[in-house]
Amino acid sequence: MRRARLADLAVLALFLLLALVVTGGMLRHPGQELAVNDSDVGLLSWFLQHDAHALAHGGHGLLITDDINAPAGVNLMWNTALLLPGILLAPLTWMAGGRTTFAVLLWLAPALSAYSLYWVLGRTLRETPLISGRTPRIAAGLLFGFSPALLAQSLGHLQMTLLPLVPLILFLVLEAAVGIRRPVAVGAAAGLVASAQLLTGEEVLFFTAFVAVLLVVGLVLSRPRLVTRERVLRFVTITGVALACFTAITALPLLVQLFGAQHVHGTPFTRDYFKLDVSAFTTPTKQLLLSSEKSRALSAGYRGGPEEHTGYLGWALIVLSLVMLVVRWRDLRVRLPILMTVLLSVLALGLHPLVHLKPHDNVTLPWGWLIDLPVFESAIVNRLSLLSALLLAVALAASVEWVQLTSTRLALVVAIFTLLPLVPQPLPVSPRPPVPAFFAQGARELPAGSTVVIAPPAGYGHVDAMRWQAATDFRFKLAGGYFIGPSYDNRAVFGPLPRTLLYLLDQIRDKGQLPTLTADQRSAIALDLDFYDASAVIVGPMPHEDVAVAFVSDVLGRAPEQVGGVNLWRL
Repeated sequence: MRRARLADLAVLALFLLLALVVTGGMLRHPGQELAVNDSDVGLLSWFLQHDAHALAHGGHGLLITDDINAPAGVNLMWNTALLLPGILLAPLTWMAGGRTTFAVLLWLAPALSAYSLYWVLGRTLRETPLISGRTPRIAAGLLFGFSPALLAQSLGHLQMTLLPLVPLILFLVLEAAVGIRRPVAVGAAAGLVASAQLLTGEEVLFFTAFVAVLLVVGLVLSRPRLVTRERVLRFVTITGVALACFTAITALPLLVQLFGAQHVHGTPFTRDYFKLDVSAFTTPTKQLLLSSEKSRALSAGYRGGPEEHTGYLGWALIVLSLVMLVVRWRDLRVRLPILMTVLLSVLALGLHPLVHLKPHDNVTLPWGWLIDLPVFESAIVNRLSLLSALLLAVALAASVEWVQLTSTRLALVVAIFTLLPLVPQPLPVSPRPPVPAFFAQGARELPAGSTVVIAPPAGYGHVDAMRWQAATDFRFKLAGGYFIGPSYDNRAVFGPLPRTLLYLLDQIRDKGQLPTLTADQRSAIALDLDFYDASAVIVGPMPHEDVAVAFVSDVLGRAPEQVGGVNLWRL
């Protein structure tokens, strides 16, 4: 037993070391940031910083805050606030800041996700391990935790990469369906783990629940003799206990999300935009070591940024899966995961297929049956690839376990041959811009708790103002921000409802042109400053800073103070 535990710790250490190489750039180089999608990195770092700040103030602002989008505020349950990780790692954030906490979680995410699957596959189901032998389970962990899908999402979408709870949830669903452990204990564990996942990443929980339903349906269709009155009652009991525990833990956050201030409906994204190209399954992106100039050029044109290029599986894994599907058809550990992956992959193609970047809007795919349903309408469908990676990892483990019965060396060759095309490049990092001294020193010139208008304004893809605010430990509230909030009809949009002052500052940042103000615009700006009850306007380092300074000086009728690397107008 002691030797087995030491071996498991060695596997965990291996995963942590590999993760440090691949995703640990921000930890290895503390002065640097992810070179891709730095706006989402800044946003999630802000959320982690804010979680710790709210916790230090008795939880005030943990679910709804007016620290951004003042005075209306933001419903954080509709945003990727990483509540549970932020609370658990609050001591680290208090000591080192939200950016450091983000870097630590970015490092831990693939390692813990890989180890979770490795550990779960060694658990017993009806007194038999799901997978026998360490080599198959290590291969499964590597495929899941370091999959192209998970590592692509690591480029800014931390909530989509913290997946250690997902294998646990699916194992508990299996246990509920065919296991023998005590129903109340299984149900309580399922409710607790699902609650933890809700407070880590809701979209992942939704996709996991969808796959869990497919898993149960697949089991029933494959083994109808298992559907006995006793098993149905046991499953219903476990489900009831799980729902009761889940409701008890998440009732308040969900009520706030669904009915609280600034709640929304729908999605801020364009319908049927984020989806996989048919070629994505076999076209390696620049995030993979074994990619070519041609494949990188093709994959660069896929929908969304690199963080959404999640489809790659590689020919080796695809061929192995198809062969094993035929050879090991009777093995449900092979058949169900592969067939479910086929279904998820078809769904991930969206409403209408893309083939080598060319849309085929005359063809409607199965996603069309789901896209208008509640919750499904808000899902980014290409992210189903995360669950496909997990399912194929289980099938790979079962396949390697079977080959291992004939030859240990051959099993190792199969695992290496399958995983080699999936070897990732380390996530790129680059120097991060410094925080102006005014904010780094705490912005003590500003009244505590007052609202400040900052240029460049925080918004979709622009988070400098939020970084600077976090550096002051939220001494002031911020007009505007990068978040999901309600439009006039409560449909989800990015950022605040439009107001003249922030709109014009946005235009200056993007175009560098000094607007000629009309009398109506001047009146609207005065109303904006009154709406914000702003104590100051600040222009910090930004594109076309001189134009922004001239604009604000014209609006306020005076020149700014030069303080700590920023331009400050006290109101």
